[in-house]
Amino acid sequence: DFAAQAALSIERAQLFAERVQKRRLEGELAIARQIQHSFFPKRIPGLPGFDLYGGNVPSSEVGVDYYDFIPIVENQAGIAIADVSGKGIPAALIMAAFRASLKAEIRNNNAIRTIMAKVNSLMHESIEAGNYVTAFYGVLDSEKKIFTYCNGGHNPPLVLKAQGTREYLTKGG
Repeated sequence: DFAAQAALSIERAQLFAERVQKRRLEGELAIARQIQHSFFPKRIPGLPGFDLYGGNVPSSEVGVDYYDFIPIVENQAGIAIADVSGKGIPAALIMAAFRASLKAEIRNNNAIRTIMAKVNSLMHESIEAGNYVTAFYGVLDSEKKIFTYCNGGHNPPLVLKAQGTREYLTKGG
């Protein structure tokens, strides 16, 4: 019966270790969710003639998605959408670096293509091989009714027009 007692003790120790690991992972996922939630805009800028909306429907695991509406000048707002490879805290940190780089380059008042090229360079220098961010960034000018954008490997965004038509933005990479 000593062998049975030993086997039972080993099994209990393994179950305990698994429980500890699961709690640690749940704690990391909660932190990653908090970080991700902090990326989302606190308010959506009002642009005359346009209804802007952003939303995120999280899956059970935390991937790190990002969208933002960035006021630029009167009647102009930047629209950013991005996703980082991976999950949890490491992915959240990569997205934080992307977000900071994007906002810094936007403030330099560069052309969209320059903004995306510089952010791409910064991310390439900053993250390990195998990790990446797909991103879409554009500027909506409500006065001229022009949307200029660049797609950096992200799924084409969908525009819903007032007439009820839909258009995927497939160009601009």
